[in-house]
Amino acid sequence: MKIFRICPTPQHSFKLLKDYKGQMNYKSLNNFAVENNLMLPKELKFYLEKLGHKVFEASYDLHPLQNLWAVENGFKNLIFYPNPPLEIITKQIEKFDPDVILVFAGALYRFDNEQREIFRNKIKNKNYKIVGFWGDEMPKNISVRQYFGDLEHIICATPLYEKMFKENDISSSTLGSWFFDPHSNNLAEPKNKDFKMPVFIGDTGFNTNDHLNRFNVLNKLFNKKKISIYTFKLSKFSSYRNLLMLPLTNLIKTITPRKIISLSLRILNKIQKRFPNEIFRYLATINGYMLTSKSLHVPIIYLMENKEFALRFNVGGFFRSFFLRNGKNTYLDYLNLLNRHFFHVNLHRDEIRDFGNIRCFEVTGTKNLLFSDNAKNLGFYFEEGKEFVGFENEKDLIEKIDYYKNNIDEAKKIAEAGYKKTIQNYTVKNFAEGVEKILKTQINKNKILVANYDLSTYPTSFDFAFFIEYALMKKEDGNYDDIRFYLIKPFKSKFHEGINSESENAVDLQSREYRYFNICVQLLNLYNVDSYSVITKKDLIENLSNTENLLIDLEKKPIHHREFYQLVNKFPTRVRGYEASVQARRYIKNFLKKFNYKKFCSITLRYYKYHKQRNSNLIEWQKTIDYLEDNQICPIIIPDTDQFGSRIGLKINEDNIFWEGCFDLDLRNALYEESDYNLFVNNGPATLATLNKNIKYCTFKFIVKDVEHCTKEFIESQGYKHNKSPSYANEFQNWSWNDDNFDNIKPYVDKFFFGRQF
Repeated sequence: MKIFRICPTPQHSFKLLKDYKGQMNYKSLNNFAVENNLMLPKELKFYLEKLGHKVFEASYDLHPLQNLWAVENGFKNLIFYPNPPLEIITKQIEKFDPDVILVFAGALYRFDNEQREIFRNKIKNKNYKIVGFWGDEMPKNISVRQYFGDLEHIICATPLYEKMFKENDISSSTLGSWFFDPHSNNLAEPKNKDFKMPVFIGDTGFNTNDHLNRFNVLNKLFNKKKISIYTFKLSKFSSYRNLLMLPLTNLIKTITPRKIISLSLRILNKIQKRFPNEIFRYLATINGYMLTSKSLHVPIIYLMENKEFALRFNVGGFFRSFFLRNGKNTYLDYLNLLNRHFFHVNLHRDEIRDFGNIRCFEVTGTKNLLFSDNAKNLGFYFEEGKEFVGFENEKDLIEKIDYYKNNIDEAKKIAEAGYKKTIQNYTVKNFAEGVEKILKTQINKNKILVANYDLSTYPTSFDFAFFIEYALMKKEDGNYDDIRFYLIKPFKSKFHEGINSESENAVDLQSREYRYFNICVQLLNLYNVDSYSVITKKDLIENLSNTENLLIDLEKKPIHHREFYQLVNKFPTRVRGYEASVQARRYIKNFLKKFNYKKFCSITLRYYKYHKQRNSNLIEWQKTIDYLEDNQICPIIIPDTDQFGSRIGLKINEDNIFWEGCFDLDLRNALYEESDYNLFVNNGPATLATLNKNIKYCTFKFIVKDVEHCTKEFIESQGYKHNKSPSYANEFQNWSWNDDNFDNIKPYVDKFFFGRQF
């Protein structure tokens, strides 16, 4: 398999590349980026290739590297386009021609839904399968469905992310964080490992909305002299107020205006560049204090220039420093720093789905003791109390830190168990194997949506068309290769589940089985659905269990098709619709030739035994028939499907009754299409006709007393608006919410046939 991986760009990437001294070509610079873990995780490509795959890695917006590729491959002009990153990565993908594009973690912020849509439009002759890896905070002001819905699959860092995606009908599976880099095998054992002071290494969360808890806990621990911190440099000094600087000698405190601070920092930077030795590195370090809005002294230490990690520090007026001597911080430097300390504190983002971040695996992977919040969820990876130590708040953490300081052998035992779990299960090698398995089982196959319509629960009616529309939209949203419909007959088909006896008597067993084929199956044919089966639940289970690599998407049971109507109303422009067959329309044209009329109007009646109050008002429809004939418009009557052959009770020529429409759905729709106008009361055929753009119609009698699904509230819950036609209707398709009396029907007939306004 050929995998094109789009990597995130770490914050320190550009500063690290500034230190590059090698040959300036793409291959050399790319190797430098890989070795310095800028294509994180560093070893993923190595292990995927070891499994037999071809892998190309690119960082979407690591411009020096991407621009070099463009120049060397004859695409220099792309650098001057409005969106060079997208243009260049598109050319890289075209040239590599992968089977899968794997967009990794933070890269999904860059190669987002809008960029992906542009990309897919650029390459229309190849349907690349795009897979995401996700374990970050959700993008703001956009729905999950909108942001991720185009992806073929999402590999999740936690099962809670997987749950969120599946709730939004997005294919996903849990693999975990990218785990621990096996380069830890090269770690040097520190001479004087610190078993006393716990440390936190990373972003403190200062001034960050999604790390408020982290910052608060670290702040309290720091003020109680319970922790040392290594943190990142904050570059935008101008964004902070009330900055108090301690002079470099740490003797005199002065309040310095912002402009002077900025000037001081520029001078210190120049000093550091001019005298790159340890003394001036020390002098170029600022021991600073910031005043928060609550006037709390928050100790923060910055490391100048391109050092990724800042200095170790404690309160109490003493300043202790630690230096990364070579001027560039590799991943191994970071692991060595981490390995100098035994007690490590970990705090996740302020998001319940975030647990098991990379720090968990790095700490345990270096055989150190992990103290972590979100302990209950972290149990998905490690056993609390045996492989890591969980805590609820800073008080609980302080107590546990003090306990394990005094019980170091017990602490080492837990650290050893955590180390074994990580090395056996949570390495980049494990992650690569997991990625391969997911790509093979979920991606590199025909992705089939299975749409199950349970006839023991769902109505066997013309509304089935909305289920088809719903399923076709789901197929499109999920980028499925195909769709398979199953009409599921119940084990005991004598009675519908939950249907009352009145309805059961109206449509008995034989009627239902007849309707399976003459409504549902015919609708599938009208929609040109090739793959469908009428099958029992038992046979369905056996059928699916014998099918390999089949992605099954079982829909929730709707309330009288409510979910189906809601989706169609939400996306009216996506309604696929259907048409009668050419042969059926030929038949109808010949049928209509026998009438000595030039204009035709069909009337579809309802005189059902169930919910009789919904039936057509035959007295009023007789008036309509007489009015049509008086105006040289031929009325064609389509009787109630389930009352085939029964007396209609209308004074009309028998030739004007189209009995064939009761059992042949294709002919019924051909008649609707060939008729100039069509009149309905609210029933199944009327609902079906709304999905055919060739049918001109008006429907009456939507609100019916004492019928649950004919109330204003129920109809509006399906996405319709009171006294409005459907959002997916055209100008010749109207809903009149009034009753079917002649005074309400006549204005619509007059407007359509004679152009008379209401």
